Amino acid sequence: MVYTFRLSNEQKFNLKLTPHERGHAVFLLGFLTAAYFLVALFALGMTYDEQQQTGNRGLMLKSLSFLACLFWPIAFVTAILTSRTA
Repeated sequence: MVYTFRLSNEQKFNLKLTPHERGHAVFLLGFLTAAYFLVALFALGMTYDEQQQTGNRGLMLKSLSFLACLFWPIAFVTAILTSRTA
């Protein structure tokens, strides 16, 4: 099977994968997706537990903390960058 990606009107990029290679790609994608959701689920649980211990803060802060758990790669990179500048 050939996958064709258009980079612009003139440029094309063809990716040829054998059935064996497609199987590896699908497995890797599934593994990465499962890892992402496991980390997000763990972060949501820890955030919920922390909010139960500290009490109610407000709907906006609660919502932002849960959204940060779902978009944890962005939150992770932001935390690393801010810790380096501090």
